[in-house]
Amino acid sequence: MGGFPGVTGLTVTLILYATGLLRMTGEPSTWVRENSEGQLVATYIECNRDEWSVYVEDEHGTNQQLGTWTQKVHHTSHPEKPLYNMTDAFAITGYGLTYATYETPEGGEGTFVKIWDEKEWQWARPDAMEVYLTETGRDQWSVYLEDGGLITIQIDYHTKEVTVTHSDYSAQYAITGAEGYRSDCNALKYCLPVMGM
Repeated sequence: MGGFPGVTGLTVTLILYATGLLRMTGEPSTWVRENSEGQLVATYIECNRDEWSVYVEDEHGTNQQLGTWTQKVHHTSHPEKPLYNMTDAFAITGYGLTYATYETPEGGEGTFVKIWDEKEWQWARPDAMEVYLTETGRDQWSVYLEDGGLITIQIDYHTKEVTVTHSDYSAQYAITGAEGYRSDCNALKYCLPVMGM
């Protein structure tokens, strides 16, 4: 049996191999390849997906297949000659996260929703006004947000916690659901929640 648990060609956003990684960036349809030092090696445009693979094209017009089932990356024209053997793959990471729900200790539910093509997020809090936040960074596991002054937020998909730091207090909430994006050429789609909570 091939593949990685919980990951398909339709949901993958991060691929690891021995000397680096391939990941979706914070923009739809864009992938980057980084070496083991985190340096950018190449940029790709996503062209298509199916249940087993993601199909990308680099800046030179070379097509590659990121095969989550075979766990190999290869040129589309030479599937018998893998460029990389995948060591792991993930469906939702900080790089692809676009939506998260959380529960407060009192049982209320809040949401964070990314506004497309912007670095802005909408934070809907239980029994409070919505707040608009600016995305300040992403890494493999988290998205970082702030309001320009008093509030900073880390949405950590790895620990499944939201940490809110205010000038007067700090709070942590349990993430109850999350979604990431993917693209099929020109049509933006949402992945189904994959947290299994």
